[in-house]
Amino acid sequence: DLVHEHFSENFWRGQPLGRSIIGTEENVLAFSRKDIVGYMKKNYRSERVVIAAAGNVSHRKLVSLVRKKFNFPRGSGNRGEDAASPSDFSKYIYTNNSAQNHICLGFPGIRFSHADRYNLLGLYTYLGSGMSSVLFQKIREEKGMAYSIYAFADFFRDNGLMGIYFGTDRQHLAEAISTTLKELRKMKKYRLSNRKLDNIKAQIKGHLTLALESTNGRMARMGRQELLGSEYISLDKALKDIDRIKPDQILEMARKTFVLEGMTVTSLGPGTDEDFNEVDFSV
Repeated sequence: DLVHEHFSENFWRGQPLGRSIIGTEENVLAFSRKDIVGYMKKNYRSERVVIAAAGNVSHRKLVSLVRKKFNFPRGSGNRGEDAASPSDFSKYIYTNNSAQNHICLGFPGIRFSHADRYNLLGLYTYLGSGMSSVLFQKIREEKGMAYSIYAFADFFRDNGLMGIYFGTDRQHLAEAISTTLKELRKMKKYRLSNRKLDNIKAQIKGHLTLALESTNGRMARMGRQELLGSEYISLDKALKDIDRIKPDQILEMARKTFVLEGMTVTSLGPGTDEDFNEVDFSV
């Protein structure tokens, strides 16, 4: 968790998306009731609030209950500026005496409502989602350099990112990073086979379908789509959109995403600058 906090701070560089949700101890201790009430009045306004519900619920009764129980001021409040992705390479090393080095590599991504969202999902699924993913197989199963390794993608209203996390000992630090970057270069050079892409599509569709078996999952999905500025996307439409992913689209997404300009590297553990000297970060 700590390396992800450091990574977000480094990637978003002073912007709200990079701040810890819980805040700093100094700020929390300094908050007064007046501060919190003022913040609520300024930001929790009717045009910015999304209330989602799923299950055995009447829409009419829910609307009536919300109007009765809540009294959000009208207006949109202060939305703030859109988040900006980094445009240069950066590396941050936090050295401590822990047993393992925790690494996050991140690249600029896309917003939630972007037309290429499923292409990016396909890309990160192939690289690092589950035990069949290429990074899991290369780094953990074949080389035994990490216990946990995965890719992740964050989609926000105005921007996003794609990242890779793994934990390894100091002895294998440079090799693990180099092997990961080698796989990213392959993604930019070679198209996926139709068979591999079909497996990826099946995995994405399976995860989505299983998530929607939960009433809570359906509620969260509806609320997220509304909150992040997307039109409502039914399960049927989402499955059809996933089926439309082509090998050329994955290749193009890899070439757009994996670039040195914008890559952010964060390391937490016993590793020092010297451990990174032999790594060629170019992708």
